[in-house]
Amino acid sequence: MVLRPWLSPVLTLALAGSMSVMLYQANRTSILSTICEAGLRNLSRPDEIPSDALNCAIVGDKETVTGVIHDSDHGSSITLKSDSRPIHLWIGGTFPLLAKQLQQSDENYCMRGATVTLTGWRTQAGGPFGELGYANEQLFVRTIDTVAPLPADEIVQAGADPTWCHRI
Repeated sequence: MVLRPWLSPVLTLALAGSMSVMLYQANRTSILSTICEAGLRNLSRPDEIPSDALNCAIVGDKETVTGVIHDSDHGSSITLKSDSRPIHLWIGGTFPLLAKQLQQSDENYCMRGATVTLTGWRTQAGGPFGELGYANEQLFVRTIDTVAPLPADEIVQAGADPTWCHRI
């Protein structure tokens, strides 16, 4: 079999291209992180997230999550129903319904929290995230889809003073 002279470079390029695609799919986070750390644009950043908020943290596809928000002076986190580890929240924008529920929760239970469904982008590489570095992931919130009060099993009132409470 005789190969035409132009066929060898074409096959080489096709093989290199398919290998690059497979490598990217297998190690997307590492490749994008390396590109960003070299000073180029973070290619995983959607336009809705300001570049200074994301820096070189790589985010995945937009997703919807449901869990319990805990809000404090140190920031907000969400604990998902499927996982007990907190995810730090970056909430760009104001959401009046969430603010109202957090205030009502604070007044009723001395803790700021709510049950929520959020849509946004989750980081793909480990943290630490949050003011004190307690979270392994960060969720950049695009929309808050539902807001409801804290579930009863999240609230414990102890002692004679009903204003003192803590999370189980």
